[in-house]
Amino acid sequence: MESLKFTDDLLAPKSKLKFEIKGKEPFKVVKMMPSIIKYILRITSTDLFSPVLKWDASGETREFYAEISGEPKKDKWSKVIVKAKVRGTQNHKTKEGKVTVELKGVLQTEYTYSIFIQRLFWLLYNKYFYYEQRRRYLAGGRKDIETIKTEVLSLFGLAEKPI
Repeated sequence: MESLKFTDDLLAPKSKLKFEIKGKEPFKVVKMMPSIIKYILRITSTDLFSPVLKWDASGETREFYAEISGEPKKDKWSKVIVKAKVRGTQNHKTKEGKVTVELKGVLQTEYTYSIFIQRLFWLLYNKYFYYEQRRRYLAGGRKDIETIKTEVLSLFGLAEKPI
């Protein structure tokens, strides 16, 4: 079967939301990010992925890097993919350091079809019936990314806790 795919950036016109925090124990962002993503995106552990975790323990200043993503399914055709990249350094003795968090997100919609007429049907369906629903998913995903940012900032006391 062939498929028809639509991918929209949640943060358009920007492609990512990036911010840096300096403070005590920046590695706690890596520890807390999976829980934050699970809670805000309302997903289970099966929809949460942590494919990369790197930690350099040599030297007094230790570097770390992690990638965490959540993929909640919205309905039969659409899913939101939110990816967080966390990179930073932390002094081994003082626990002071900095962390940079980069958040990205996309809405993916995929229709499968086997004959050309079905493809035409899906194009019409997407344009005239499903378009508004996709816009609601985009707005919700954008709001979820902003909430993740606020939650990370609140770990350092830099923002009011929204939850």
